[in-house]
Amino acid sequence: MRLYKLLDSIRENLGLLKEVNLDRLIDYYAALHTMQIAIQSLIDMTSLVAVSLGKPPSSFYEAGEILAKEGAFSEGDLAKYRGIVGFRNVLVHNYLEVDRELFREIVETGRYGDIEALALKVLEFAEAREIDP
Repeated sequence: MRLYKLLDSIRENLGLLKEVNLDRLIDYYAALHTMQIAIQSLIDMTSLVAVSLGKPPSSFYEAGEILAKEGAFSEGDLAKYRGIVGFRNVLVHNYLEVDRELFREIVETGRYGDIEALALKVLEFAEAREIDP
């Protein structure tokens, strides 16, 4: 199942964040990219499930909204998903504007764990409906 490969990507990339030294510029940039890959994997999971439901999203945000309407995400989950997608957009399009201290706080406190938690909800939802994109 493709969703499992994407979950593995999330786990692998988030695991790497535990090993970075954000005081080293090369580690900082590697961590930004690692976070971007993990977030994109979550977005891909969400989009694949939405498409499998016959509801192709027109945006990354809409993919989360579709899954929320279908019961995969609570309103709180959807708010987290939107924040994560927004952060991905900053990483991709405004990478020079990333607040280094905020990023450090996300990494050092493990707040990035929301990415895996949401991915597990997507997977659970897909499995319960026998969706295998």
